[in-house]
Amino acid sequence: MLRAKTSAMALSLLAVVPIACHRGGDGLVAASVRVEPGVTYSLDDGEQRHREAPDTFKIPSLAARQALVPGQIVKLMFNITKDGESQVERMWVVVEDKDAHGYVGALDNRPVTTDMMRPGMKVHFQPRHVINIHPKRAGDTPAGSTGR
Repeated sequence: MLRAKTSAMALSLLAVVPIACHRGGDGLVAASVRVEPGVTYSLDDGEQRHREAPDTFKIPSLAARQALVPGQIVKLMFNITKDGESQVERMWVVVEDKDAHGYVGALDNRPVTTDMMRPGMKVHFQPRHVINIHPKRAGDTPAGSTGR
């Protein structure tokens, strides 16, 4: 039992350790997060995507993205790299807390790209990463029927 808890804790810790950074078009630094050897992700900047295509890439207002509370469900764009191949997946994250650097949430989807990113995995993000806010909150739907 202790070994299982230790393994789960190690996975959680690995999931939030930045291993590399790259500069986006707006000069902001995006950290790559190591999930396991050969698998990393970074979060795409929704504000930048909106600036590039304001008529077709809509995002919630800045006020809404800055006022998130625990239980709200937000959509983020994960740029997942596995064995050198990258793919962007849009996935839901349940907001759990707000800290000095932004928000902490729990992944609420299973990506297609890798089995190593699982629901419940901790995700650190900022308002600029939020591309959608779900109208329902976590717990509003019956178990096994998220509607997302």
